[in-house]
Amino acid sequence: RGTAPSYADGKVRFVHTGVSTDAHGDHVHIEKSPFSFRDNGLITCARPIHYVPSNNKIAIFCDGSFGTSMEEQINSTIWVVDEELLTASVSASAIVHSSTLQGSHHGVAIPLSNDHV
Repeated sequence: RGTAPSYADGKVRFVHTGVSTDAHGDHVHIEKSPFSFRDNGLITCARPIHYVPSNNKIAIFCDGSFGTSMEEQINSTIWVVDEELLTASVSASAIVHSSTLQGSHHGVAIPLSNDHV
């Protein structure tokens, strides 16, 4: 589909690379266009670490911040993005699920079927 995550300043931005394919049976046409950011999947979180695509969804795990006290700690978060909505030409949010975990964890999330993570 030509999308990839870009992590900077605690934000996860999805970028359409501008390259797509169109299959024609015995061959494939490669189509090129300028890259573009997909604003309908913008995520802001502390320390975005893991990107896991599965079942037409993308899970982003943000580790949070490991402060020396509970007041300095930022909880881990999980975000799930729908790839179909992310690549569609509509402005609907592609973020279909988010969860905040208790505490900060170095972890990963995998999107499963039936909206389970």
